[in-house]
Amino acid sequence: MTSEPTQPRPTRRQFTLEELNRFVPGLGTLMPEIGTRAWKLYYAAEAGNWRHAEFQAAEIQGLMNIGAMTRPLYEESLKSFTATHIAKLREAIANKDFEAFAVAFDEMIIAANEIHTSLGRDYIVWMLPDTPPPDLDFTPKS
Repeated sequence: MTSEPTQPRPTRRQFTLEELNRFVPGLGTLMPEIGTRAWKLYYAAEAGNWRHAEFQAAEIQGLMNIGAMTRPLYEESLKSFTATHIAKLREAIANKDFEAFAVAFDEMIIAANEIHTSLGRDYIVWMLPDTPPPDLDFTPKS
């Protein structure tokens, strides 16, 4: 039995923190995901699917926290937004109060677009699509 010669293992590349930062999701990656989840959040709440609405709100909060951690320049703004607007949404969800939810959701959209403008990104104007996402059934299951 002959053994084949072993290939030397390739050396692993060493990255600087600055280079690694390129692989960390920035707000350009996180915000579209947040927008999609906000879309789903609204229509879940409108359907009275409070469990799904809470799931989406928690996911949005988690994505905002990632953005705050990975993009320190926006940390204060993201944390403040979460503490104010996401907290109001989650309270309305916990109370199963769609009227309060709708008011908080509208306030959240206005605030998000004001932040975009204050950052010189007035070309980013988020709006709720007129129809629910076609990939989910928001009918409450329990």
